[in-house]
Amino acid sequence: GERFGANAPLLDFVPAGGLIAQLGIPASQATRIAAGMSATLRDVYGDTRGTARVSMAGDAIDPQTHLVPVQATIPAAMAARTEW
Repeated sequence: GERFGANAPLLDFVPAGGLIAQLGIPASQATRIAAGMSATLRDVYGDTRGTARVSMAGDAIDPQTHLVPVQATIPAAMAARTEW
């Protein structure tokens, strides 16, 4: 009997061994990104936090952010760190 809004996600699938970083890139750079590439993750101060692997590169611009969505899988060892 639960009601959900239109286009609301009902189910999300996540990997058993890590986290997924939800990222966005400018459309001008989207053609340079592909699944399987490595991605360097940095904090807001520019310090490198680790390397993830691109698992999905979108093919359309998000109308709210005006960015192309990208997902990157964070390795389990890196995801287990407490300073995130």
